[in-house]
Amino acid sequence: MFQTMRFRTPVIIFGMNVVNLIGEEARKIGGKDVFIITDRGVAEAGLLEKVLEPLKNEKINFEVFDQVEPEPPLENLMEAFRKAKSCKVDLFIALGGGSSMDMTKVVSALMVQEADVRDLFGVEKVTKPGLPTIMVPTTSGTGSEVTRMAVFTDKAENLKKVVSSHAITANVAIVDPMLTVTMPPKVTASTGIDAFIHAVESYVAINASPITDPIALEATRLIAENLGPAVANGQDLRARYNMSMGSLMAGVTLNNAGVGAVHALAYPVGAEYHVPHGVANVVTFAATMEYISIANIPKFVNLAKAMGEPVYGISSREAATRGIKAMQELAEKAGLPCRLRDIGARPDKIPAMAIAAFREKRLLGNTPRQLAEEDIRKIFENSF
Repeated sequence: MFQTMRFRTPVIIFGMNVVNLIGEEARKIGGKDVFIITDRGVAEAGLLEKVLEPLKNEKINFEVFDQVEPEPPLENLMEAFRKAKSCKVDLFIALGGGSSMDMTKVVSALMVQEADVRDLFGVEKVTKPGLPTIMVPTTSGTGSEVTRMAVFTDKAENLKKVVSSHAITANVAIVDPMLTVTMPPKVTASTGIDAFIHAVESYVAINASPITDPIALEATRLIAENLGPAVANGQDLRARYNMSMGSLMAGVTLNNAGVGAVHALAYPVGAEYHVPHGVANVVTFAATMEYISIANIPKFVNLAKAMGEPVYGISSREAATRGIKAMQELAEKAGLPCRLRDIGARPDKIPAMAIAAFREKRLLGNTPRQLAEEDIRKIFENSF
């Protein structure tokens, strides 16, 4: 009856052009020799210079690793770690999407905790904080700037592996919507739907709380209203601002309430078909929501309201169904593949993917409807 709650976030700095404050923030946490982790696309888009200039103004030394790969394999992670070990480093800065931020969290941890990275996969396997980190997202999607999670690709096992530990949470998150303006429409769509799913799943999660619920609902509303405009016109600053805010809020609720079955099913999909994480989520999203909605119809009614659906004068079940349909339409209008067949998936892969998803006990245990392996198989089938 009386819920015990913990609420964790890094220091958050949000607003237009706040990236200019990164030099000051680095100084505040003792940064003199900074190691920046990013990718070539971010560097070539001119965003790296927006971080380097404030560091130069504060006379802070820096080294750059700009070879982060999408959905980074372990080999790429270790490449960054080896370069960091060869440098004088007292602070890490991540600049980019979830891949750069996830890599930065774990490289930072490896600098102080001697371990095989494979031993860190799972919950709270990182036992002490690494070197300080500042996260600077350039997408509106993963929420990684405020979460305790980092996801990597294990090529040997063809699986996505997760490090989940509060010890890898960033010290500071600097969220500047202006850094997202150069995102292409496809990236805007796939990262935006990822944030949307974070908001929805964390709202219905077993670990949701009176603190996370209003934040998750507001994130749902913001993204539902602004994803389309951001995809249609990347220079729409109001849409970019609201998408950054919605993504940040969804990241906060993801970190504190967690997500569930959609992400459990997404891991084998992403590993098998090598699609962006947001796409791996959305291709089973509607089918999963339909399957689990009976567990908490009132919350699905609230989600329908956040989606702007008229729910007065109709039954709760009909309102919940309308909300789920609106979620599917949001993704479709953003130009995203919304079914497994849209990414070239094969029905004969379902049994193996269901087995892999059923192993994700951490995520399934946070889902309001208990799912057996057969249930997961049905959701995959309904997603075709």
